[in-house]
Formats: sequence, structure tokens, C-alpha cells
Amino acid sequence: MSKYTKRDFQIGDYWISRRGDSPAYYANIYNEKTKRVRRFSLGTEDISVAKEKLLVIYLRDTKPDHQKPGDLASIPISQVLLEYYEGHGKKARSQISIKASCRYWCDFFGEDSVEEATGAAKLESFIISLTDKGHSTAYVQRIIGVGKASLNRAYKRGIIKSVPYVPTIKVNYGDPKGRPLSTKEVALLLTHASDHMRLFIYIMLGTVCRPEAAYDLTGAQLDFESRLIDLNPHGRIQTKKIRPMVKMPEALALILENAPSDHLVTFRGKKVKCVRTAWRNLRTKCNLDDAVQPYSLRHTMARWMRKNGVSAWETAAQLGHKSREHRTTELYAPFDPDYLSAATEAIDLFFDELLASYSPKLKPHFSVKTSQVTDNKENNGAGDEIRTHDPNLGKVVLYH
Repeated sequence: MSKYTKRDFQIGDYWISRRGDSPAYYANIYNEKTKRVRRFSLGTEDISVAKEKLLVIYLRDTKPDHQKPGDLASIPISQVLLEYYEGHGKKARSQISIKASCRYWCDFFGEDSVEEATGAAKLESFIISLTDKGHSTAYVQRIIGVGKASLNRAYKRGIIKSVPYVPTIKVNYGDPKGRPLSTKEVALLLTHASDHMRLFIYIMLGTVCRPEAAYDLTGAQLDFESRLIDLNPHGRIQTKKIRPMVKMPEALALILENAPSDHLVTFRGKKVKCVRTAWRNLRTKCNLDDAVQPYSLRHTMARWMRKNGVSAWETAAQLGHKSREHRTTELYAPFDPDYLSAATEAIDLFFDELLASYSPKLKPHFSVKTSQVTDNKENNGAGDEIRTHDPNLGKVVLYH
């Protein structure tokens, strides 16, 4: 019996297998003309990675040379997914999620054509299989959404002639991430937080932004004169999770005084990309339950604003929830003194109440340092014959 008889995954005349004495996966390609099988190592012992590599090889070798749109029956769904991932997915922030979604599609449909894969019965079976794996409806919808986006992209680029119908899954979103906190719980977090975590918490409370916006925030996004914070960095394209222009509460203005122009939340001189571990350690120190997440700060402030009479529209605008009215009003934020005024007033009120539970008074997070700059030449004092060096000469102000 051949060492390559067992086929662990196959698409067309391409399959992967392993030698009996080796854990590594090999690609096997049958050539119809020569009636021979070409084999070579894929350089991995991971079945998922091996499948991806085989799929890339298959699509590269079988992709038609012509550029005319193909019939749905003649184009493999795997080709559409690969085109989407290579052209868009690997550059996206959600690369890992997109890659996983494409893998689910390819694993289930294999070498099926677009027409076969998007048949009502086949799609229903796919959705059921995802649900049976224990995935939430929101995650299943995300996987289905990647397939729909792949098909739309393929149509726009002339790969397929039309876009087949793919149903939308009704999502049960459940409770928001992280439970709201009391002011005493927020004070407890601040008491035990390290410097960078304390600043992260202040930014979350003062802007009501998402954690990702706090990680990305730089001093260049702060306008102290107009008391505005643009949560969307220059050059970043807005997504469905809008990063709005918000007012700068007085409490946050004090904390961010002397801020540098680069990233604000840093640890050991480097931008903080995620606080998952630091947050877990902080939560343990405070003896708080697992439902206390970074998002808890956002939900705490949203609830606080509504409790203090901030309208639903203004709360949504502060949170960056997508709405036609919010997009229009945001254009005039720098010119309207009443823009988010109620929300900002409520945020400052929260800081006032917080200070009743958190004893250290608010102060600038960024200190102003002075450094001596000495010229090679002598700096003379009263005259050429009197060499008195002035200690105040050459001082420059640097921001830490």
C-alpha cells in the first residue's frame, strides 16, 4: 500500500496526506496528462495550515487566464474566498477573524462551485453546522458576512457574473460586554491601577470611547483651545464603529495637560495595544468579578449620562453609535458650543462624585521636565573678567 494512500483533505485533483513515519503534511497533485502524482512537503504539521496552503496552490494552478466573469457553476467558492482574503482580508484589522471565517467556508464546501455552495439547502446545512459547533448567532453571522463580502467583491471585480442570495442570520446579541460599575468600584480600580492603566481608565471615562480608540489616542488628536478630542486619528477611515469628535471635559483636560504629540497610553515607552492581561491582574487585586471588563467603563458612563438627563440622541453621539443625524452634526462640532454639552457636563459630574470615593486629587498625568543644555563656549555673567555661569541659561522644556 502506498505511503500516501490516506487523503486527509482533497480539493479537485489536489490532496494532502502524511508519510507513516513523519508528522509533516505533503501536497499530492495528480497530473492527468502524465498519469503521475507529484508530491512535496507543505512544511507544517498543522492540518489547518496545510489545508490553507493546498488551497492556495490549487487556486493558483487552476485559476483561468481569461478575465471575463464566470458562471456561478464554473467558479469554485474557494477561489472567491481566497481572492477576498488576499485582496482585502490580510490587510484588515480583523485579519484573524476573516481568515478563520474563510476557513469555515472552505472546510465545509471544499471544491463546490459558487452555485452549489449558495444553494438554499446547502447554506442551511452550513449554518446548522456552525451552530452545532457551539458558536453564537453573532459569530455565525460574522462568518456568513465574510462569505457575502467575498461574493460582492468577486462580482465587482468581474470574477462572477452575478451575486447569489445569502441569508442574514438573526442575531441574539445578549447583554453588552462588561457590567456597569459603581463609582466606588471605579475608585477601587484607580486606587490599585498602575500609571498607564490609570490613564487608560481616565480616557475611557472622559471620552466614553471604545478601548481600541483609547489605545490609538495621541496628543495630536487633542485640541485644548477648542476643548475637543477627535477620537478618529488622521488618515483612519471611519468604520461602522464610529470614533466621533467629542468635547473635552474639564477633568480630562487637567489630566491630559502637557500631553505629548504621540500615543498617550504607553508602557515602558511603547504604545499599549491591549490591556487584557493588565486588566485581569487589576481586577484580581480589586477582588472584582469576571464581568468587570474594560467595556464596563463605557457602559458605566452611558448609564450615568442617561441617569443624569442626557438625551438618547446625545448619548448615542458621544458613544459613536451610527446614525444619520450624528454624522451630520459631527461636521459642525468645532463650531457649536452646545455640541455634546449635556454629555460633557454629566461626565464632569461623574468625576466630581468619583473624587468623593477616590482620595488622590486629579492632576496632570504628564509632568513637565527641564533639562540643562550646555554650550561648548563659556557663558559669561557680568563681564569678560568675571566667569559666573548662569544656571538658568539653556533650559528647555520637554514633555514626558
